[in-house]
Amino acid sequence: MLLSRPLFTKQSDFAPRALGSGDNEKMRRFTWRDSFSPDLNTSIPGGSASTHRIVLDHAVTREKSSKTKASPLRGGGPDLCTRASISQLAMPRFASLICALSVASAAFSAVACVENTGNSNSSNTTSGTGATGGTGGGGGTGAAGGAAPATAREFFEQKVLPGLLKECGACHEIGGPADAGFLGDPDTNSPAPYDAITQYTGIVVKDAAKSILVVHPNEQSHGGGQAPPIPDDLKAIALEWLKMEAENLPDTTGDLVYTVTPFKPILGGALNTIYLDEIDPTLQYASISFNAKELDDSLLQLKNLEVHPVEGQAVHIIHPLFTVYPPKAAPDPDPVDSFSGVDQIFTLDSPDLSLGTGELIVTNWVKDAYLGIAFELIVNEGGGGPAVGCKDVTKFKNEVVPQMQYCADTCHGGANAQANATMDLSGLNADPPDAACAQVRKRITPGDPGNSQILIVTDPTQQAVHLYKFMGNKNKHAAFKTAVSPWILSEAQ
Repeated sequence: MLLSRPLFTKQSDFAPRALGSGDNEKMRRFTWRDSFSPDLNTSIPGGSASTHRIVLDHAVTREKSSKTKASPLRGGGPDLCTRASISQLAMPRFASLICALSVASAAFSAVACVENTGNSNSSNTTSGTGATGGTGGGGGTGAAGGAAPATAREFFEQKVLPGLLKECGACHEIGGPADAGFLGDPDTNSPAPYDAITQYTGIVVKDAAKSILVVHPNEQSHGGGQAPPIPDDLKAIALEWLKMEAENLPDTTGDLVYTVTPFKPILGGALNTIYLDEIDPTLQYASISFNAKELDDSLLQLKNLEVHPVEGQAVHIIHPLFTVYPPKAAPDPDPVDSFSGVDQIFTLDSPDLSLGTGELIVTNWVKDAYLGIAFELIVNEGGGGPAVGCKDVTKFKNEVVPQMQYCADTCHGGANAQANATMDLSGLNADPPDAACAQVRKRITPGDPGNSQILIVTDPTQQAVHLYKFMGNKNKHAAFKTAVSPWILSEAQ
């Protein structure tokens, strides 16, 4: 590994400290001495070392959004979805070991997602937003009466949701045949339709007219060309709501480096996958995954925090910092800076992919907020080896290969570049299928089928975004789980 310049630190250098009590807003400041930077001229009085700071502005107080239950209305065509991705951000330079970082204290930039016809890569996402019925009626304006909606959530639930449930509900509720459950579960509110639709990639974006909710229904890929477009009146009211949501998106147009665009985490314990290629192209297909759950209105639990490189990558991460972006309020970093001591390198053959302790409790969470991740350093140092081999390739060949054949033929065998990179099944039919077995093994928890990604992302009842969920057929997913679980259990022995 080439070391461009060393950096000597001590723990106290990174300890956050608040500014004076007279300031209108508190700031979190990380300071370290860097004696080896020839390109920065700020000097410390009385010494030759440079001082660089990460300054993260955040307001002391936060407004919490009120809870609003979704309208218990029901509603009517099929589609597909893919992973939740992050949008484009200016590529940072990492010639210097540490760059200055400042977080703007205004609003956000959108999670920009590009809609295509069936394939996704590091900056493209394919999602389905089905609709049935013609361009005529549609219930787009929702229920009448009651107080005028004061928030974007209330506007959606009162005026947009009734029409969406009528036109799209039969396919796009969780467990529906479209495999894109962006309407959640209106019966149980777990997740509530508003939470599900605002967490779904590509729906709430900076330019409302480019939202997949209004664009995709008119495309040939929508339901294989069999699903009609969204009714005009519903489209109009949906656009009005999407513009309201766009105004609440975080603005990260400041001097951000080594960061992903703020995203709305999928809650309820669902699996979230955050791709890292927007930071630098050499991180293409690498990701961070976790399960997110609100413990209460101010506590967000992130469990199973893992970093997933692909073959050939060695992802070096120093000091990740999670920041909450409340609606219409300043960014608010993790007040205890939980991962300040993290300095890890992840390769595909790493025995443990946990980021830090693998769990984080965000104590400054705000309902309906976005979440951001910044890094003191994140870089692909290259040279990562292949995945760790399987313990029981014979069992994998006999019991798992037949179950994974459809995945290999449609996506993971090479038809979808991102799917192929994250779990390469191009060698599934080799004899023996050692390489494919090793690739699948990285997406399971040996000995624990219930916490294995290949079963979570394909579960029609789960909110995790994935291209294929057995078209909503719970029995087929159950059969898949039954077939592959013995191999998953054997890999722990």
